[in-house]
Amino acid sequence: MINSDFFARQDRARKFTSFAIFVYALCVMALGFAIYGVALLSAHAFLDADQTLEPSDNAEIALWSFGSFFLLIFLASLWKRHALSAGGSAVARSMGGRQILSSTRDHRERRFLNIVEEMAIASGVPMPKVFVLDNESGINAFAAGYSPKDAAVAVTKGALDRFSRAELQAVVGHEFSHILNGDMRLNIRIISVVFGILCVSIIGRFAMRVSSRFSSSGGGSRGGKKDNGAAAALAFFLAGLAIWIIGSLGVFFSRIIQAVVSRQREHLADASAIQFTRDPSAMASALKVIGASSGHGRLRHAETSEVSHMLFVPGLAANLFATHPSLLKRIRAIEPGFNGDYNETRRQIQQRLEAAKTGKVTREEEEEDLRMIRRMMGVTPVAESVSTGAAPIIPPTPQSILYASVLSTDPDTLSRQLSLITTHAGPDTAASASAALPRLAALSPADKRLACEHAVNELRNSGAEVGRSRPGKPEHEVAKLFDLLIQADGEISFFGFMLSAILRNRLSTAPAESRQSTLDESEVGPEAVYALGILALAGNPADTVRSALAAGLVALRGFDIAPEQAVLPASPDLTRFETALRKLRRLPPQSVRTFLQAAEAVVMYDGHRTDSENFLLFAIADMLDAAGAVR
Repeated sequence: MINSDFFARQDRARKFTSFAIFVYALCVMALGFAIYGVALLSAHAFLDADQTLEPSDNAEIALWSFGSFFLLIFLASLWKRHALSAGGSAVARSMGGRQILSSTRDHRERRFLNIVEEMAIASGVPMPKVFVLDNESGINAFAAGYSPKDAAVAVTKGALDRFSRAELQAVVGHEFSHILNGDMRLNIRIISVVFGILCVSIIGRFAMRVSSRFSSSGGGSRGGKKDNGAAAALAFFLAGLAIWIIGSLGVFFSRIIQAVVSRQREHLADASAIQFTRDPSAMASALKVIGASSGHGRLRHAETSEVSHMLFVPGLAANLFATHPSLLKRIRAIEPGFNGDYNETRRQIQQRLEAAKTGKVTREEEEEDLRMIRRMMGVTPVAESVSTGAAPIIPPTPQSILYASVLSTDPDTLSRQLSLITTHAGPDTAASASAALPRLAALSPADKRLACEHAVNELRNSGAEVGRSRPGKPEHEVAKLFDLLIQADGEISFFGFMLSAILRNRLSTAPAESRQSTLDESEVGPEAVYALGILALAGNPADTVRSALAAGLVALRGFDIAPEQAVLPASPDLTRFETALRKLRRLPPQSVRTFLQAAEAVVMYDGHRTDSENFLLFAIADMLDAAGAVR
């Protein structure tokens, strides 16, 4: 089922983004004219009394002032965006974040990882990278990145120490709302533009310093030229002062816009978090914990102001540029009767901190963290085996789970596949995959997909660790070997294709792919028809295939499909199918919604969805960065 509200929220976010960009453009244009005015006044200051500026002089001043100003804004913003080109991970690291790897032995970090993965699987998006800000005792969190594929979620050490599992889950749900609603890309753009405008004021301040030193040294002149030198230094100082004021005003108005954009999204994110967790009390409780803490959500890092609009709660002391509604207002939106008394919450926090000092950890939380995928895989957690007496089964590695999911039941093909695993990944991995095969074979198709998605998330999260320990053999080698395995018998199953596509999509370390220019619907007509044709072939009887495709084409409003283009593929070519999807991923969100609705019309033409159709539909949504829209 396609979740239309997913795209409606994205569309609202895009419209507000367009408005914000328009306001920014007006602000920057006004700054440009102000710089031009300073340049004119400076030019007049250096003219003799009997001299005037010619029209050509004015044009030249306008060209140089506007050109220099906009070039500075462009280059500074470009540099800042390049500094953040690694997506959300770069933002998290710039704030002093440390990535939490799947090998962590810290209970609170493991709990955080598990919560993020639960949210990722529930919402159908790639698991974000997970970070903790070790040096921050304030209670806060943020999500950053250009798209769900390169997103990162970070929390402070204070949040890990003070939040209960339910409260932390509510906060993570809030951050996932920002991921799904398309807020992150706007956040990074705001950082870049504000930095560009800030550079204008920095240059003005630099000009003031230079002119002051020049004036204090006598201007480097002698005799009658001394007065001229002092006058020039004064004019240079005044010009620098004016540029500094203009740049500061630009930053001022940019911060206001930044705050307005952020406040508009926070209420939506709170509501979405409650929708994800179905626990309003957890979100209210998390906000109360922050309100009851002495430091609230304040951060000490020097760059806090740059990311203030991304944070769960304000990271700075209250000021004119408040990027969030007040805590009390957000709590009362959930609990209208709350009177602002945090005493009970303070007692709860103190109990949690005392329990942490003594090393006590809630057994229920430990067991809940171990239960989800391992129970489904038929693996008895060690914590349970101690109480039940069952022999613990060591969980297979993410790689072996993925390899086992596509192992053949044909002895000859299975032998070739295990030989490939032994050659490329070693005999231990081959043995682990072989041992995992019976457990995976016993799962339903839906549970098998979830188990594999969990393995992809584990692999994605441990990517930095793998890359360090095995130079030249990063986690992408898993995707390459997986492709060899699914091709071992000369045929690629729809399940194998889905998992291969997810592996390549989610393990990609090239966030630039998500920042390509968008395409109009009319530019991708053939690709849309081909993708729908593959869906029609996957799950419909031969006598209804063309009718199923026709049902999908009716839903492709705006794609301008010519009659000669509405051709059913002779047979499934999954390589061409993937190429088509990579082009379709450049559509804007509303067009992606239209295409996914057409895809659902195809698969539901006969009234039900087969496993093959489910696999392909999930692969389509994942590759179009819209997995959160498919249930």
